[in-house]
Amino acid sequence: GHAGLASARYCHFTSPIRRWPDVIAHRALLAGLGLDDAAPLAHELADMGIASSETERAAAKIERGADDICLAFLLERHLHEQPGDDCPPSFRGEIVGLISKGAFIRFGDEGFEGMLPVRRLDGWWDLDEHEVALVHAQSGKQLRLGDPIDVTVGGIEAARGRVDLERA
Repeated sequence: GHAGLASARYCHFTSPIRRWPDVIAHRALLAGLGLDDAAPLAHELADMGIASSETERAAAKIERGADDICLAFLLERHLHEQPGDDCPPSFRGEIVGLISKGAFIRFGDEGFEGMLPVRRLDGWWDLDEHEVALVHAQSGKQLRLGDPIDVTVGGIEAARGRVDLERA
């Protein structure tokens, strides 16, 4: 069903068909119309769904990794082409992710991303119970998701897609 269309029966697939679930839906529609008999059997659908979801997650992980590598090489080139003194440029960024080891920061017009490790911050920081803030153990100061933060690039491992940041 589709609540927005007030339809009791609804099936959607993309065009061009690029995903296995789309192929399955398309084949089922053709079989339902009596135009083809290539539709999988109902008892096969659960296993197909699991396999398809796993494959899609694996492909998304590879895609994110490739994006990270490309952006790291682009950042390396961007920094190399910057005129000026030996002082690394600072960037205004935003905290977009948190783990106990640090904060992920998106910065620059190109959407670069890097990690600001807690080891590069003063004192001891802990991830809060909701995983939305790093909290300084002594002062209670917080670095929260969405907070603006100024950073500099501490190091780049472009081939691995890694960018290490420092607080500006």
